[in-house]
Amino acid sequence: MRPLPTELSPDALLVGVDYGAKLAGTTALFYRLPDGQCCWELVAAKKDADQWLLDRLHYLQPALVFIDAPLSLPKVYQRLGEADATADFFYRVGDKALQAMSPMFLGGLTARAIRLRYALGEVCPLIETYPGAQAERLGLKPLGYKKSLDSMADVLKAIQALYPELHWGNLPSTWHEVDALLAWLGAYHYQQGLAEIYGDPEEGAIYL
Repeated sequence: MRPLPTELSPDALLVGVDYGAKLAGTTALFYRLPDGQCCWELVAAKKDADQWLLDRLHYLQPALVFIDAPLSLPKVYQRLGEADATADFFYRVGDKALQAMSPMFLGGLTARAIRLRYALGEVCPLIETYPGAQAERLGLKPLGYKKSLDSMADVLKAIQALYPELHWGNLPSTWHEVDALLAWLGAYHYQQGLAEIYGDPEEGAIYL
């Protein structure tokens, strides 16, 4: 697999992914083209989200992808021979720091995301992020983040105020697309040297 780049050029293509159930039509992409155009994409319901995502990323050839999905399991599963009942079989250090769901509770989605990371191989690095925590970091929750579609315009307006370099015309139709944007912001922070990192890198870090 391609290693995490140590630096990215200003025009590097970054992609944010909100990852959902395989056939639910809830997996979304966000990316910004070199000309500044912002693009949202949402998989169609009943279409294989994993294959769609692989096809889109192979086509886009991004320098970096940040995805809202666990890409590792708790460290205990790497050392079961040394484990005892006091070990944490559910949460990683990063999950606890950000109050994120356990990779074990997410089950099949975690397995699919880890497989996707390997399937992408040399195409692009896949890095774990958490849009909910990014929304907290940016102060978006009091604005109605994910409360109702009516509050989406206010949340996106606040994001544009924080990142005036972002420009878009039409608003997205789902919060999944907004979460893809928040995932992208994690990659953008990494590009700018502003990323916050949570967890044990040997177990699986979460970047914001």
